[in-house]
Amino acid sequence: MSDDPLPYGATLGAFLLEGRVGQGGMGTVYRARNRITGEARAVKVVRPEHAANDELRARFVREMRLASAVDHPNVVRVYEPSMEGDTLILPMEFVEASPSGRTSVPATAPLGASAPTRRWRWRSRSVMASLRSTRSGSSTATSSRPT
Repeated sequence: MSDDPLPYGATLGAFLLEGRVGQGGMGTVYRARNRITGEARAVKVVRPEHAANDELRARFVREMRLASAVDHPNVVRVYEPSMEGDTLILPMEFVEASPSGRTSVPATAPLGASAPTRRWRWRSRSVMASLRSTRSGSSTATSSRPT
């Protein structure tokens, strides 16, 4: 994508950027490869205006510390946030989406309701199990793995 602030092949700390995955209010997420280990990662790059704001930067780092305490199969693993010059980055586990971009409900999902209702119930239970796994019990924002 030509309007990406960081183009394909750019390096950011230990990471070689392989392409943009998504963009949101806080920043842009890239698929990246750790240049040392070769492992695929998702790297969130916080918007410069947010990284320069002391209050937002402190909030971001606090939330990442909370997220890194979560260890559950339905939650993306968060790694050590870092500053690369003026750029605040957060490496995360990279989870490949299915070709359709949809997730499927396992055969053990509760029956007796429509398929959308079963999917909603199953996903809700997965999210609740993920939140219960937090050590502090007070997580603010997490990223979910497709299941």
